[in-house]
Amino acid sequence: MPGGYHRCSIDEGFPFLYVSDRFLKILGWTRDEIREKFDNKFLNIVYKDDYEKALYFADKMLSDETKNKEKYHEKIYRLVGKNGIKWVIDSTMLVKIGNESFYQGSIADITDFVEHEERQQEQLILATKRAEEANNAKSNFLFSMSHDIRTPLNAIIGFTELMEKYGDDPAKRKNYIEKLKIKLI
Repeated sequence: MPGGYHRCSIDEGFPFLYVSDRFLKILGWTRDEIREKFDNKFLNIVYKDDYEKALYFADKMLSDETKNKEKYHEKIYRLVGKNGIKWVIDSTMLVKIGNESFYQGSIADITDFVEHEERQQEQLILATKRAEEANNAKSNFLFSMSHDIRTPLNAIIGFTELMEKYGDDPAKRKNYIEKLKIKLI
């Protein structure tokens, strides 16, 4: 089984009843370290920012059990590993045998996948920012070019209209052509 198996009491903090070697390997802790460092409680190995999510996850299983809904529940959150935070997908169910109830399930390490997705998201944000900057540069260039082209065109149109209006007078036409050449240079 690729995941790490765990069984926990429904008591406060969800004390471990059992953890598999694979569970320990995923997080990098020994059984003694789990007992000593985390008071042997599942909630104590949950990363602080995901504590409420994990608590809600467990409470939901208890409430769904009374409604006879889903058996397995899956949730993604972070656990404290010996060498850093581990993203896990936890597939757990509430088991009731007689008067005894406990949680059992497995975690799978998805840290590499989540970190890869985060890097891709960062690259997408950067690419989007660069595309927006390029689009703004293009818009500024086109605005400037439009203005730079419009000014000489206005001179050409203006002098052309004057030449049409005074086309009978060769001296004026010659004067307008000379002025137009100066404006265009």
